[in-house]
Amino acid sequence: MFRNLSIRFKLTFLIMSLSITALCVASSAFIIYDIHSFKSHMVEELDTLAKIIGDDSSAALVFNDQQSAQEILAALKDKPHITSAILLGVYGTEIAEYDRDNKKSDFSAMYNTPGWRFSKDRLTVSKDIFLKNKRIGSLYIVSDLGAINARLKNSLFSIFVIILAVSFCVYFVVSLLE
Repeated sequence: MFRNLSIRFKLTFLIMSLSITALCVASSAFIIYDIHSFKSHMVEELDTLAKIIGDDSSAALVFNDQQSAQEILAALKDKPHITSAILLGVYGTEIAEYDRDNKKSDFSAMYNTPGWRFSKDRLTVSKDIFLKNKRIGSLYIVSDLGAINARLKNSLFSIFVIILAVSFCVYFVVSLLE
């Protein structure tokens, strides 16, 4: 079937296919890099937020003031992607908890391991809280991945529009060369 087509059509098809393939490969590399750098940015942002909340919570931890600690964590409601957080005392006792959806989050996998972890649908950051070089508690914050999903969706739409526009341009240029 392909043999019966004109050389003009075959050349147009070849040039269009190569152009679209090159754009898809370049776009894939761009998306992979963008998502990776955005994840790094999310970790930095959540880690900074955990440090700020930890510093603000130090007095509540030292004096076991659960009401103050709860008010500090309640401020997380202004961050739409933060789903939950828990503030623990030095011996792992819960001082305060924030839960956007009133679902109990399971932080046990992160206990005693400061750092961050991505899972299928969330990012969890764990931070030890210190006062005068003495550990006085821990903070765990969970963020959903809605920001990454929205960014990926926007990137894919933009790339689709670019590939479509470039395809029309390539077709126009190829048709002029004949």
